[in-house]
Amino acid sequence: MFPQDFSIDAFFETFPSNHHAVEYLLSLNILHSVSLCEPCDKLMKIQNYEKSKDGYILRCCKCKSQRSIRTGTFLEHSKIDARKFLLFVYYWVNDAGIKELVQYVKLSKPVCIDYSN
Repeated sequence: MFPQDFSIDAFFETFPSNHHAVEYLLSLNILHSVSLCEPCDKLMKIQNYEKSKDGYILRCCKCKSQRSIRTGTFLEHSKIDARKFLLFVYYWVNDAGIKELVQYVKLSKPVCIDYSN
């Protein structure tokens, strides 16, 4: 996910905002940019949506139903923003312990333990 020599400075330069982190997760297909609508089985496409935590929603081209780009992903029930999630992953792949994750990522200990498992 990150190059081996990727520094924390490079992290903040690459992901200066949550929007950049969401775009990156979309490019890796960790978040969905398209899906099938469950009510009508038609294509749902990504659209800008300022009220969403991620700035996007999936909206059906036919019936106009909508859902989160996180639906059906690892982050579906997560309340943390995409940038904080990537920061967690950055420290986790660099072998940070729970104590460091809590300190640097500013997540609770139970959340860090949950994401570490």
